[in-house]
Amino acid sequence: MKPRESILDYIRRHPVLFYRIMPLRRRYHGLLISKSTQLVVEGYPRCANTYAVAVLKTSQPAAIELARHTHAIAQIKRAYQERIPTLLLIRSPEDAILSYVIREENVDIPLAIRRYVSFHEAALPLARDFVVSDFNTTTTDFNKVILALNGRFALNLAEFHPTDETDAEIRTAVENMEMKDSGGHLSEARVARPSASRTAIKHRMRDELKKFDRDLAVALRLYSKMREISL
Repeated sequence: MKPRESILDYIRRHPVLFYRIMPLRRRYHGLLISKSTQLVVEGYPRCANTYAVAVLKTSQPAAIELARHTHAIAQIKRAYQERIPTLLLIRSPEDAILSYVIREENVDIPLAIRRYVSFHEAALPLARDFVVSDFNTTTTDFNKVILALNGRFALNLAEFHPTDETDAEIRTAVENMEMKDSGGHLSEARVARPSASRTAIKHRMRDELKKFDRDLAVALRLYSKMREISL
């Protein structure tokens, strides 16, 4: 791991450092917990974070103030400390890790596994105070997520019943977030939606992932524990 990545990973684990430094970085503007935050949406990268945010942004009659998309355990810890309603998104390590490596050119499989383990080791002790949603539920039955958020946190969110029109609005919202994140360029390797080209790459990379079975087993155990309390 490059020294810069090691430093950033350290900062992302510690709320005091994270909230002192990251507000100075433009890419974090609008993503961090603030006094007006109503709901935190977080998870390891490629766990349907963008999809969940897109649904919440397009389905609610009134705008909801979200903290989101830092993929930092510091944000999870701050949400826990301040008792802010939180949606924690999870996904099987094989799929999340491969998707992450495909998206980020500077992230290899060992680094992606280490980050998966680090994130979930820190999140697991806090997770029972959150709504935890697995990837399949998030992407196929988001109304179940909304009902769980309402029941757990009394948020009074409007229910979500997908139609062709809402699907189109969500796709547009996903693409807009991706273009903002990528400086105006929309890449199939990065955008958070199903992609035949990424699926083909994943199949080719699974043999490479098998070389790290021991480390992956740790990630799988953490995911299994998260699944026990997830939607």
